[in-house]
Amino acid sequence: MKFKRFHKVAQITSLVSLAIAAWPTVAQQAAPGAVASDVDLEKVVVTSQKRLQVAQDVPISLFSMTGAQLENAGITNVMDLGNSVAGVTIAPTQPGMLQINIRGVTDLGSLIAGTPANGFYLDEIPFSATGSLQPDVGLWDVQRVEVLRGPQGTLFGEGSMGGTIRVITRKPDSTEFSGRVSLGTTSVSGGGTGYSAKGSVNIPIQQDVAAITIGVSDQKSPGWVAIPDLGLKDANTSTQTAGRIALRLTPSAQLTVDANYLQSKVANNSNFGNSTSPGALDPRAQNPAAQKIGYLSTSGMNVDVGGLTINYDFGSVTLVSATSSFKTTTPYNRDLTTVVPLFFGTAGTASVTSPSGDTIKAVTEELRLSSNGHKQLDWTAGLYYKDDQRSRLENWKFNIPAWGPLIENSLDSDASTSKAYAAFGEVDYAVTNTFSVQAGVRYYSEKKSDTGTQITPTLIFGKPVGASTSNFDANNTSPKLSLNWKLTPDTLLFTKVSKGFRSGGANGNFGNTAAVGSKYPEMPAGYGPETITAYEAGVKTSPAKGWFLNAYVYENKWKDLQLGFVTHDGLLGYTENSSSATSKGAELELGGRVSAGLTLGMNLSTVDAKIDSTVLNALGGVVAKAGNAIPLTAKTKFALTADYSFPLSDTLKGNIDARYQMGSSTFSEASNDPAVKNASTSQLHMKFGVSNPQWGALTIYGDNLLNRNDTTIRQRQVGVGLIYNVYVQPRTIGVEYSNSF
Repeated sequence: MKFKRFHKVAQITSLVSLAIAAWPTVAQQAAPGAVASDVDLEKVVVTSQKRLQVAQDVPISLFSMTGAQLENAGITNVMDLGNSVAGVTIAPTQPGMLQINIRGVTDLGSLIAGTPANGFYLDEIPFSATGSLQPDVGLWDVQRVEVLRGPQGTLFGEGSMGGTIRVITRKPDSTEFSGRVSLGTTSVSGGGTGYSAKGSVNIPIQQDVAAITIGVSDQKSPGWVAIPDLGLKDANTSTQTAGRIALRLTPSAQLTVDANYLQSKVANNSNFGNSTSPGALDPRAQNPAAQKIGYLSTSGMNVDVGGLTINYDFGSVTLVSATSSFKTTTPYNRDLTTVVPLFFGTAGTASVTSPSGDTIKAVTEELRLSSNGHKQLDWTAGLYYKDDQRSRLENWKFNIPAWGPLIENSLDSDASTSKAYAAFGEVDYAVTNTFSVQAGVRYYSEKKSDTGTQITPTLIFGKPVGASTSNFDANNTSPKLSLNWKLTPDTLLFTKVSKGFRSGGANGNFGNTAAVGSKYPEMPAGYGPETITAYEAGVKTSPAKGWFLNAYVYENKWKDLQLGFVTHDGLLGYTENSSSATSKGAELELGGRVSAGLTLGMNLSTVDAKIDSTVLNALGGVVAKAGNAIPLTAKTKFALTADYSFPLSDTLKGNIDARYQMGSSTFSEASNDPAVKNASTSQLHMKFGVSNPQWGALTIYGDNLLNRNDTTIRQRQVGVGLIYNVYVQPRTIGVEYSNSF
């Protein structure tokens, strides 16, 4: 690839790592009540380039928070993290499933066969090897979180076009027995109550050789949405249970083996947690002609993940083998009564539901070598393999009073297999003591087979139409080049050009079956890869002891967008490559310690992400106009944080944490239809805690203290003119007790 020179440098706006981007890993072992301000801010170690480095020396736009800092700030899941990172927006499509936007890059046409636009890793396990939507992993008992903004195609492969989020868990410690426990309850304004119970124990098996960690959690999120048609209040409750077991073996100074298993189950009592208006799911309030809701929709997200990572230090190099196996299932039962016209029974007594589910199974293996220490030439090289299988089964169930329930297959929409291979390498060469060049490349090849079947209900619509299979191949090379200047020991300046991509997929093959193709000629059998090329300049500096200031400007050129379309009858969605997009932006992070107990942070980001040319559907209708904003992209985001720790007595410590975030309006669709526009957001969160080394910490906190009705995403219901909204949880007050032993 021929690299272009930077041709535009915008004036840098200011951002302060809302989370004060870095504490050392020792913060994870702090006593109850320990806060970010207790920790040295200048010794942050990360592995964002798959080798140990000090965060301020890594030439990428990097945001990092430790587990202690996350807990102190009240950030308990990945969705909450989106409020804390400049240039990042994370929206729930339903509890437990997330859509991530980094620097204006997000999924514009999400199907089970698709790959996410942004990467997501749990330790060495690439969740981004699964479908477009990502699970909302709980951020408890973790060592740190890293958010890498900008394409990460060289080291992290497919799907990391906008960036990558990495969650690094706390590892077992063979030196001493320890444990943690947390109990809490919450109450939501205008709704119900919830609870949380979490615990973990670290058990040394053999001193300095082996240890095991076991952790469990059980949480209930309170509901606040009423469904008048069903006579229900607080219907959108959800529960999440999780268990994790980790084993670390260190039989020698050279060899480290980490094995872990995670199981998480999310059950949503009301599918998507959506509302037609604040606090209510009432379709007829939007459209008086709408049918009554006939059934309480439900959904879930089950995750089973296993990982085995082996590190062997040969002295000058380290060999890493990272193996993962995971399975995700998303069962759901959607009420379709308001979507599908009823021809039997009396309106309001008959109903149509869709008891269905998606399943993804995948195995990955990465083998890599990395140089050790800071040398004139540092490098990483590796191989990657992925094997995944995906399926979607969708049914329609007709509940007709005169006949009872009738179940008929409507759509077995997708069953796909994929095998992918990659080879990658990256070098960092110090030309002088102050100037270095970093270059990398990744070659990726994937072979995918997809079988789609449409089976219409025989009782009502006729006979099944059969199935068809399509094969898709994708090859891509993702290079990176970075020039880095160490202007002073505390100041790094870099310029970079990098590329990322994600592979294509199938549309359930409707357009590839003769019987269906005649009905939907506009729908292609599949869609091809999309790519992004990014140009970036940044400066990372420490203006004073305990402080940092980071600033970045960038421009992304996004080609062959995988856009979502709807068939001419409005019944089916599909994805097609159309148009291109450009996003330009700037980020500034500032944070540090004002005094021994007080830390402050601020961040500000701006991004202008637009579709380059008008996109039309098969009927000539406008899907997206040139200049339309990329969905879920907040043009401006601003955040302020303050953390104050102070003594209450000789044994008691107090802590106050406050966070304020503001974001400009966004659109939920590329059409930029005002009906799916999310207004600007304004959120205030506060915590007050009292702790003692003997009995632990007691915390009172409030989320959404302004009690705003902010929406994160607005979803159009196909064919009926209804808009379902995902609202921020109303004002929530909680109490939590935690202790370590």
